[in-house]
Amino acid sequence: MFGDFGLLEHFRVDLKDFQKLLVEIRKLYLHTNPYHNFRHAFDVTHMVYLLLTNANGTAFLSSIEVFALMLSGLLHDVDHPGLNNTYQIATSSELAIIYNDQSVLENHHCATAFKLLKKHNILKNIAKDDFQRLRKLMIDMILATDLAKHMQNVSAFQSFLESNPTPDRDNDEHRAVIGKMILKSADLCNPAKPFRIARYWAEMIQEEFFLQGEREQVDGLPISPFMKRGASSLPQMQVNFATFIVIPLFQVLGKILPEVEKVVLPILLDNREKWSELLKAELN
Repeated sequence: MFGDFGLLEHFRVDLKDFQKLLVEIRKLYLHTNPYHNFRHAFDVTHMVYLLLTNANGTAFLSSIEVFALMLSGLLHDVDHPGLNNTYQIATSSELAIIYNDQSVLENHHCATAFKLLKKHNILKNIAKDDFQRLRKLMIDMILATDLAKHMQNVSAFQSFLESNPTPDRDNDEHRAVIGKMILKSADLCNPAKPFRIARYWAEMIQEEFFLQGEREQVDGLPISPFMKRGASSLPQMQVNFATFIVIPLFQVLGKILPEVEKVVLPILLDNREKWSELLKAELN
């Protein structure tokens, strides 16, 4: 995927250094996490790739945004502990203390990402201005994946497109906003997959939730919503997730990427209907 965009050649990235980076990234995604593992990282990166190619997202972006997006797809959840921000804050974890309870995991993923990029030195040949731009883009993109700020971000995207119905490719700010929209959409793309795959991912995130709920119970903490095994409806959770989180985001993205409106949204709506049918059967 990186090769299809010519990113390694354009930014003069040594292939062996890049391969070593990929190996370490994979190791840092915990395979014991049902959801936040390397498969999720690859899935998000692949969706970024599809939004840039099949949906023509590259029409609005320069090579630096494309590079930032592809790297962010791989690194956006790196070293995820399988326990969310709520748990980190409730337990005053080391990460919560370091990041002052603010987007704890997203800050950690971002910091870890740049430690890895520095360690493997894949950006050694990039111009200083390009590095600063890349760093700012990746920080903004990864921090925007914090679901606690989802509504705020979707509203900001909506306002941006109302003011700029035809984004200017020569405007750095416009390209940055579109980059954030693409990464957020890729991160939440599971319900837009064929239903068999969407259901697999839904079951994986639910299992990770249940494991956190069990950990909360052991720690004497209140069990977070949707995290008590046997007391949470997967169809209900997915109907709500699609209705209030995913569909509104893809509706906004579809305003600038028509293929999203044409191809992705119908799948989202069809999958929501399938979950609704399962919910009806569950209630009966």
